[in-house]
Amino acid sequence: MALPGKLKLCAKALSMPVQKSDNSIMLKWCKPLKDGGWAQDEKEYDDLLAYCDMDVRSESGIGQIVRELSGEEWRDYHVNEAINDRGIPVDLDLARAAQRYAKDELHDICERLNILTKGQITSPKQFQKIKAWLEEYLPDEAYATVFLDEKGEPKEKVTFDAATREEILGDETTDVLAGDVREFVELVHDGGRASSAKFGAMLARGVDGARVRGAYVFNGAGQTGRFSGTGVQTQNLIRDKLENIEAVVEAILKGVPAKKLQDIASYRPDGSFVFDKSRDEQITQPYNVLTILGRTLKAAIVADDGKTLLWGDWKSIEAVVNPWLSAENSANELLEYFGSGKDIYVRQAALTYGVSEKEVTKSQRQAGGKVPILSFGFGGGAGAIMRMARAYDVVLDEKTAEHLKQTWRQSNPWAVNFWKALEQAAFKAVATPGEVFWAGRVSYLCPGDDVLYCYLPSGRLLCYPFPELEMKQDKWGEEHAVVSCMKGSFHPKKGTSRWPRMTLWGGIQCENVTQGEAASLLRWAIRELHDNGWPLIGTTHDELLLEIEEAELDEAAAVLRDVMTTGPTWAGGLPLLADISAGYVYGQGKEIRT
Repeated sequence: MALPGKLKLCAKALSMPVQKSDNSIMLKWCKPLKDGGWAQDEKEYDDLLAYCDMDVRSESGIGQIVRELSGEEWRDYHVNEAINDRGIPVDLDLARAAQRYAKDELHDICERLNILTKGQITSPKQFQKIKAWLEEYLPDEAYATVFLDEKGEPKEKVTFDAATREEILGDETTDVLAGDVREFVELVHDGGRASSAKFGAMLARGVDGARVRGAYVFNGAGQTGRFSGTGVQTQNLIRDKLENIEAVVEAILKGVPAKKLQDIASYRPDGSFVFDKSRDEQITQPYNVLTILGRTLKAAIVADDGKTLLWGDWKSIEAVVNPWLSAENSANELLEYFGSGKDIYVRQAALTYGVSEKEVTKSQRQAGGKVPILSFGFGGGAGAIMRMARAYDVVLDEKTAEHLKQTWRQSNPWAVNFWKALEQAAFKAVATPGEVFWAGRVSYLCPGDDVLYCYLPSGRLLCYPFPELEMKQDKWGEEHAVVSCMKGSFHPKKGTSRWPRMTLWGGIQCENVTQGEAASLLRWAIRELHDNGWPLIGTTHDELLLEIEEAELDEAAAVLRDVMTTGPTWAGGLPLLADISAGYVYGQGKEIRT
């Protein structure tokens, strides 16, 4: 329902008559005291019972408001728990060895924070400076927590603690957290970009036969229904590879000094810099420890003896789901081009650089193809592509970025039409409760004043709580009527009681339906594989990971390709292509082309 996932925040957002109270009394009674004994005060025990009673009443009240899960949603939940119980096999020796480089990685993190903040922050432990910096760049995310002081009086405090940062990072809205701001939060956040912390999460959870269990949260991204991660956060594992990863892993296991590790990762035996396969170019300076450990995380996921890993990755899934959902005639040529087996990122890069498709390099495909498509596909402007381009070490000036935006929109009229249709359909649905309004293959319905539903072709619902029509000024000072709704992943600012709201516009709606339907496709594929007995151990937004017996590889690879490229009946006309690979180490193996 796109409401806050935590009980206390959900009750607050819904203004429930019974709110979840402070949990300090529960924490005190559920773990040993500092002297090793246990809480025994009878008055406190009565307070504990009252706390539990309030919890149950709060849960019960929320349960009467939110809709019931469908049968299919319950199936998806249970299959996800089966994946969690099966667990991800990890190399604990590598995880332990990698943690020894935590100090070296911390040094690199401090240097990166210094660069991002232009000298304002030089350590992830400068809590007050970090809070001030984030409040400046993320004013709507100011987290106000109500607590009781020693006198029992309610007080408010604003914090950006680990739980808050986790909520912020889990928000999928591109205009909320992007570029340098996202990297900053990730660097500060425990278990974010700090790879040694992720190795630590492997050790913390990988205690049962060296398998990490419970890594996936069903419907963790409430606005789209995507799975999210906890602990190891497999969705955020860096895909970029090191050219000589085997030598790097061996060096980490041996515990070589950080400087030597950098040399092994960055130089060939002849002294020349390695070739960065992920960017299709030669590196110009040594990798730092932060980068090396980040690109080693996948190598810590290894198959058990006698088994092998098999993974499938949908090609350009969001870039084809988006035009397919639009149902625009002008999108047909793009879909047919992709369906013929050609690379739409290469096609766009050729247009961007004015070269033939055969001349496009891997780095050009990323910077001039993938970046523009993903930046502009959801209504992004010059700023969006400039931010995303930085992730690929491409610097664009504003004039060039604006030219790329105009060129892309002119050659993709389906996108502009789709954004407008989505915006109008949502507006009409809120203005006319009870009626259905269509935009391409999706529709909107507002049965009352409590929720706006978006209905996807798969049958899944996306929700926008408490929609309202508001008058807002655009950047030219003109007022327009828009739809706003409560944003569950935001939090009330200090001194306010009204829950923060987000404005619906074509770009964010397009992103929601595209990512939502891509998530529906993933759910369907997971069910198909699970129901046919294939042992899934992990998923990402567009990737499926299995651990199988070595003798089953050929059969399993054929089944995986068939599932990923055939698709469900509701996805008729959606071209699907997938890369299938196998190996004993995740991300390191051979592509299977059969």
